[in-house]
Amino acid sequence: MFMEDLGPSVREADDLDGVAAAVVLHGTRTAPPLPVLDQDRLRTLPARALEHLERLRKADRWQDADDVEDALDRIAQAAEARSAGAMLEPFGWVHSEFHPTSLHIGERGWRLLDFARAFTGPGLLDLASWHGTIEPPHPVRLRVFLEQYVTAGGTPDALARAAGSPPRPGPWAGTACGPLNGSWSRPSAGSTTRPPTPPTSRPSAATSPTSSTSWRSDVLAQTSPWHTHAAQRTAAGLAEPLSVHARMEWTTRPGQGPGAEILGPDLRGKRLLELGCGPGHNAAHLATRHSARVTGVDLVGLQVRRARSHYGRLNNLTFVAGHALHYLHASDEQFDAIYSVFGAIGLVAPELLLPAIAQRLAPGRVLASLRPPPAARRPQPLG
Repeated sequence: MFMEDLGPSVREADDLDGVAAAVVLHGTRTAPPLPVLDQDRLRTLPARALEHLERLRKADRWQDADDVEDALDRIAQAAEARSAGAMLEPFGWVHSEFHPTSLHIGERGWRLLDFARAFTGPGLLDLASWHGTIEPPHPVRLRVFLEQYVTAGGTPDALARAAGSPPRPGPWAGTACGPLNGSWSRPSAGSTTRPPTPPTSRPSAATSPTSSTSWRSDVLAQTSPWHTHAAQRTAAGLAEPLSVHARMEWTTRPGQGPGAEILGPDLRGKRLLELGCGPGHNAAHLATRHSARVTGVDLVGLQVRRARSHYGRLNNLTFVAGHALHYLHASDEQFDAIYSVFGAIGLVAPELLLPAIAQRLAPGRVLASLRPPPAARRPQPLG
């Protein structure tokens, strides 16, 4: 037996830690001796559970279980449809107890614990159970978690949409979480730091869309160039303070197109929010040249690090690392304008993002964005 002293935990695991662990787990080859839960086994699982319940009753055990039987009957009736697509990626390791307490965050990185009930099957079962299986499911929070997983390098199939059906966790992974009509609670605030580097090298994971993904998965996969670009710029040398750009840029061609006037004629003292701020050039311009109070949010921690290195000395300017939806749900601020240049608008599901924006945008104010159409070529990083 091999034992390792992991030392004390330095903090609790958050959603970004869970995403990082899931990407590593799903990029690792599964162990052959593990039991396999494929589409057929998943389809027959409720019926087999009913058979086991009947055997227990005949043995005079667990007699008061009518509510369990009713629930299994309903699930069994929907099993054929709900099991469809269960073998799409990620299919492999299923931890089966994947939640924040199964991650140990120590000074030397993180470790995923408690593999005693692991099996080979649909990885979405783990993703769907990360926030717990006792309380009613929270569809918005789960969708945000899946989008974070895809943008971190998880397979875009995690957001695949069957014809006429909700995103895949709704049909069958949701079964593991309880009823789909549960009450919603407000998501927790997004983390402002990136997850620690795993102690082992991270396996490569597919980031290119496949034929089974929707156009939104294709757009979500476009986020990977931003992280790669930031890593290349960081590797080329330390980020240094920069002079503020003379104008706001909406395109990859400096000097062309509109400028800050899109956001309003007088921005002095106005509260502005940029979703997908990148290295911070536009946010710095608005805070300095127009005396606005600007917050820039970006999912890529390296981009936020660059932005703070370039412009962290400036007043009225804040950069936050985290998912746009998490920030919008956690914030209590009202903004005079919210804008995005090849950022979250177009990369995050609009049916989730736009209502969240509406909650944070003052009545009669401005929402402005520039994004490519679904079939367009990927945008190039700005600076």
